This record gives sequence, C-alpha cells and structure tokens, in this order.
Amino acid sequence: MSIREIIDHDSARALRIGKYNKGLNTTTMAWRIGDTLIDSGPSNQWPSLKSFVIQEGVKKVLLTHHHEDHAGNGANILSELHLPIFAEEKAAACIRKGHSLKPYQKIVWGPSTPFQPQILISPFDAGGGHTLTPIAAPGHSDDLTCFLDKERGWLFAGDLYIADRLIYLRADENLSEMLQTLGKIKKLDFKTLFCAHRGVVEDGPAALGRKHAYLLELQENAKSLHSQGLSLRQITRNLLGKEDFTSFATGFHFCKKNLIKACLTNPAP
Repeated sequence: MSIREIIDHDSARALRIGKYNKGLNTTTMAWRIGDTLIDSGPSNQWPSLKSFVIQEGVKKVLLTHHHEDHAGNGANILSELHLPIFAEEKAAACIRKGHSLKPYQKIVWGPSTPFQPQILISPFDAGGGHTLTPIAAPGHSDDLTCFLDKERGWLFAGDLYIADRLIYLRADENLSEMLQTLGKIKKLDFKTLFCAHRGVVEDGPAALGRKHAYLLELQENAKSLHSQGLSLRQITRNLLGKEDFTSFATGFHFCKKNLIKACLTNPAP
C-alpha cells in the first residue's frame, strides 16, 4: 500500500510518499516552501504528488539531484502541469541524458523518464520571501546540491544526511567526496536541516558532524583490522554485521561491503 503523509514545519510543508514503507530510503519527502517544490518524488507515486502540487499552489520545481526518487516525476510535471523545473548544471545533464535503473530501483520507485530541466541561476527565488543559495554537495551523487535559506537558517539537504550512522553504501557513491562535503557543510551558518528521507532535523550542523565523525572512525577501524590481516568479508562482519535482506534484494548495489571497501580504499584524512 502506498504511503502518503503530510509533514509541517513553520512555513514549510512536505509530502512523504512511497510504494513501500520499509525504512527511510523507500519513502521520499518533497518539500514545498513559498511557491516552490523541492524534489518531485518517485514516478510510481505521481497521483499523490500531482494532488499535492495542485493543492499547495506550486509554481516551480527545484531538484537536488537526478536520482529516480527525487526527479522521477519531472517528466509528468512538465507534460501535465506545465511547471518550470530547475536543476544545477550537473543534475540537468544527468536528467536530460537519462540513466539506467537496477531491477530493485524500478520496483521500489518506478521508471525514470528523461526530460529537459532549466539550469538553475543563483540565488533562487522560491517565493514567499524564501531565497535559496545552491551548495554543491557531491558524495551521494556527483550532482547532489543542497539549498540554503540563509535568512531562516534552513538547509534543504536532499540525501546528504539521512542518518548519523550508515551501514550500507551504494556502489556509485563516493566516500571521499562525501567526507569532504560533510566537513564543509557542517560549518555553514544554519540551524534546521530538511532531509528528503529523515524529515526535519533541528540541529543540522551537529547531525552532519556526528555522521562525519562516525564515518572517519569507521574508516580508521576498518584500516586497523585490514592491517591485522582480516579480509574484506571479515572486516564487514566485524564492524557492520552480516549482509542482510537489503543487500541481497539490491543485488549488492546497496550493501555493507561497499561501505567497508570504500573505507579501505579511501586515503586517510
């Protein structure tokens, strides 16, 4: 059964949608501030997203990155609602070109159809007195962009945060870039973080700091065990436990071994 939930925080409102409610990553939040929708959700939830966009009086759409659970309804929005969609240059290029999906991605979020977003110009007027500054945040994806509302101390972080402690990593995520991004953005002047999966995180810099510290410690521990002669499999089990349903269901595209392997190959800070 599809998930549909409304989350309110001050003048921001989100629609949390997903085909399955099997953890943080299987549902996505599309945030509305002013007259702007930040991220469009997965294509298999288009009816719910369409109703939300109409009810909230959305006039334009802003995307954090090209992944199917964030940009999946872009083509629908253009063809049915005729609203302008904006993305940073890297994200726009990925979206125009399109990308292949693993079987689990198609099942959980639906297909991703290429479309033509407009290139974002900074600063971005989101309406309702909200001005957003884009901040490049590579790691989770090359094109991930966060949006900072300096006046309110809000950061719309896409998939930068998600949780303090990761136990899985996608095969195409870059741990080195992720650590650099976390180290940079945790120092910015903001208070509240709006996560596309977790929701509202009140002390955003502290949360990013915890995630940054955890990943550095995990990397140090992984390298220590490797120096003792343990194999990749042994280190993974020692630090994160055995691979589980998520790893097998995704064909190990999203698994624990990916995270430990990245820790071992990433240069020490």
